[in-house]
Amino acid sequence: MADQEQEASGTEFEQQQLELELRRLALEERKHDDDVRLREREYEFQRRRRLVNPVTVGLLAAAIGLFGNILLAYLNAKAERAAQEQQAEYDRILAAMRSGELETTKANFRFLIAAELVAASPSLLEAVEGLGTGTTPNFGQGPSGPPTLDQMLSFVEPLPEAQEGQLRVMTLNVASGHDTDPSYIAREMALYPDIHIWGLTEVGGEDDLELTLEHLEYSTGRPHGSLLGSSGYRDRIAIVWDTTVVRQVSICGDVGCEPPWSSLLGGLDATEEYLRGLGLVGDDEESRKALSRIDARNTRRPVVAEFRHLASGRQFSFVVNHFQRRDQRLRQMQAALLREYARRGELAALPAIGVGALNLDWDVDHVGDLLDGGNVAFRLLFKDSPWTWLRPEPLVPTTCSTHFRAIVDFIVVAGGAETWATSARVLNPSSSYCERYEHGFHDHRPVFAVFEPAKQG
Repeated sequence: MADQEQEASGTEFEQQQLELELRRLALEERKHDDDVRLREREYEFQRRRRLVNPVTVGLLAAAIGLFGNILLAYLNAKAERAAQEQQAEYDRILAAMRSGELETTKANFRFLIAAELVAASPSLLEAVEGLGTGTTPNFGQGPSGPPTLDQMLSFVEPLPEAQEGQLRVMTLNVASGHDTDPSYIAREMALYPDIHIWGLTEVGGEDDLELTLEHLEYSTGRPHGSLLGSSGYRDRIAIVWDTTVVRQVSICGDVGCEPPWSSLLGGLDATEEYLRGLGLVGDDEESRKALSRIDARNTRRPVVAEFRHLASGRQFSFVVNHFQRRDQRLRQMQAALLREYARRGELAALPAIGVGALNLDWDVDHVGDLLDGGNVAFRLLFKDSPWTWLRPEPLVPTTCSTHFRAIVDFIVVAGGAETWATSARVLNPSSSYCERYEHGFHDHRPVFAVFEPAKQG
């Protein structure tokens, strides 16, 4: 019995010892796991510490900066090469067109194409052969962007080379606005290097005019002067001239280079009396409103300057206008005042050349009395007037509007300047010229005239 009790006691002791060993092993395993986790945390801590170490961060930032500089330098060099290539092609186009002779211009372009000095394409070949024929390639719905060589060729009409003693004038409505790119307009104007005075309407502002001057001076190699009106907000009037051909001889009149409409005849009272005599001002509300707006900031005032033609020594006045489009009564008042300004105002003292978007809507299909071809403002400006319209030949609409076929941009003369005129015409008669409007260009055709001031007036 005692032996059995002793044996049972030994078995119980062994079980206790086994349990203790198992607990010890479990504790050691847990300690090992805890030690592993602790070492992992220490490793992660050290790794993160190395990453945020100022030296590490500095080296990483330097590497990123170096890569960024290399990439930026590459992109800048690529863009500069592309710009240089585009400018070189543009220069070659200008050189090819400076001959002024149609067949010579075509021969120049054929040479450039054959020598691969300009990018050739079927439409380019078509454009070259179509110069002067009125047939130009259709732009279609191509992507918007800088004007391509094909586009420039398709709308530019080469002009004859300027002859000694000539005064060459052009007027253009550049149609500033969100859809018009002033750099496109400047590039087109630069393709006419032998224009001595430009009369511009709807100029966007000083930056747009400065861009135009840069292109003209680059293409001609000659300095240019300019006057920019302040009225009309972003549809302003400007004069640009080649200072090697004409020189401004006065710093404008008593009322400056942009006289208010009411000042043309000496003041508002005299203006109202004159307009009442024509039946343009009465007691009705419409005429009172028009008279109140005649000197408003958004009503474009004339820009006037006096010049001396250096080759002949002749002095003359040059005036640019942009008559109202929507306000018929105000447009009629402007036409009547411009007529009288040349009769008894400052313009009467010298031969005068007037240009601009006068919005007189002369129908190119009109047959009959000249005065019946335009609107009421046309009759007010030219009936019994010192002004003479230099009627262009052939008659081509100056606006790209599809609503009517009319001349809205004019060159007019007074005070003896009509004896200087030799020719006037509307350039770029092809209908394709107007399709560029959807690609950032203006929607008017330029009007061009040649004068010989040495002629006796």
